[in-house]
Amino acid sequence: MPLARIKHGIAYARQPVRIARWGVAVAVLLGVAVGAVVVHQVDGARADVPHPVTGTVTAVDEDGTALGFRADDEPHGGTTGYALGPVDWIDSSGTTHLAGTHPSCLAPLSHGQHVELWLLDVRDANAGPRQVITRVRCLSD
Repeated sequence: MPLARIKHGIAYARQPVRIARWGVAVAVLLGVAVGAVVVHQVDGARADVPHPVTGTVTAVDEDGTALGFRADDEPHGGTTGYALGPVDWIDSSGTTHLAGTHPSCLAPLSHGQHVELWLLDVRDANAGPRQVITRVRCLSD
């Protein structure tokens, strides 16, 4: 007979707790679902905040409106292409220039400059995720 506990003059019997296997499975699935929602919220929050990426310009097109870029932390040395619209930029001496002037370190048909691109992750329903340049910082000219 299980041990009894007396509280306020009433005896309570202790019974072993049995958890059905399906109960454990439901708890695990609920935990996975909650985790997925949290990860989605965190990832979605980052999509609204530009983040800096430092690297080397591999090529600027003849109009200065597109560039190839290799991030410093890219393990395989791959190059990513970006469109370059009117953005604020910072020259190599630290002076900020407003959108409308072209970054001095991204002259047409140039390459090899060390820059910091501020990239914004954008989710495009038609083309999928992509990154947009929001600011350029020239680390070298």
